[in-house]
Amino acid sequence: MYNSMFLQKPLRSKERVLLIGGLGFLGSSLAELLYNEGHDVHILSSSCTHAFAHINYKQLALPLSDTEGVLLYARNACISVVVHLASRMKPSSDYSDFQIEYSRIVEPSLRLFCGLAKLSIPIIYYSSGGTVYGLSHERVLKESFLCKPINLYGHVKLIYERQLRDLAQSSSLRYLILRPSNPYGPTQRVSGKQGFISAVFNSLLTGSTLQIWGRGDAVRDYIYINDVSSAVCALINRGKWNATFNLSTGVGYSLLDIITLVENLASTKLNVEYLPSRSVDVPRAVLDNTMLRSAIPFSPLDLEHGLMTMLQSLI
Repeated sequence: MYNSMFLQKPLRSKERVLLIGGLGFLGSSLAELLYNEGHDVHILSSSCTHAFAHINYKQLALPLSDTEGVLLYARNACISVVVHLASRMKPSSDYSDFQIEYSRIVEPSLRLFCGLAKLSIPIIYYSSGGTVYGLSHERVLKESFLCKPINLYGHVKLIYERQLRDLAQSSSLRYLILRPSNPYGPTQRVSGKQGFISAVFNSLLTGSTLQIWGRGDAVRDYIYINDVSSAVCALINRGKWNATFNLSTGVGYSLLDIITLVENLASTKLNVEYLPSRSVDVPRAVLDNTMLRSAIPFSPLDLEHGLMTMLQSLI
């Protein structure tokens, strides 16, 4: 059981936080909240894209493969915690996607983790609660359960998790492993290719056909993006290190439930196409959040209100 004992060491009131993959959906939400709480936000990005017009952040324009350059920056900028969110894979990714991910992101990230451990800089890693557990007969999935992912995306997430735990045993590294369920929210790109709720809203806005693999009875746990970021900040501020946490509502909804909720909120019907089920999709993934609730105050937004907020932001 990973969380039998927390390492308690809160951050100071103002910290320098480096986000790796900080320009995406999860990262941008966390960056904004960290900035609003008074922390210095640094973002590693090889591009010169400035995603935030309303917050002041420092960009490190280096490729992740330049491990020594990133470590030098972390040391000189007195970075106090690194958050790793970088990934280009999704649950349906195939082996060619895995090979690219491993060479371009996983290998340099593992080297970076080793370097950060030597510098005693804590690492927060965003894993995937929806994929690492794999098939299970349990109604809700606890952090202590054995992980047997059925897709390459989940396997990659476990590579990072194991590396962090191994480093913590052989060094003074502090880490947090976070397993979000299925985040959604207003800042998510509905034209993207990941996230069922974003696909539903894309169909609603464009009139395109919504494709579902299987009968629509797959059950997932959906969590509002602000609740994810708020939970992460609370865990950091309270010093809950060397632990693994599910970030979830603990409530399951089927794909058909989501469609019905959105149709009712928008007073319209969606055109749905049912395709053969995929071997990379588990039939049920609902995460237990008891451990999280014991560590921080946590009251996630219910799904219907979250969907209404997202709908209002899009129309």
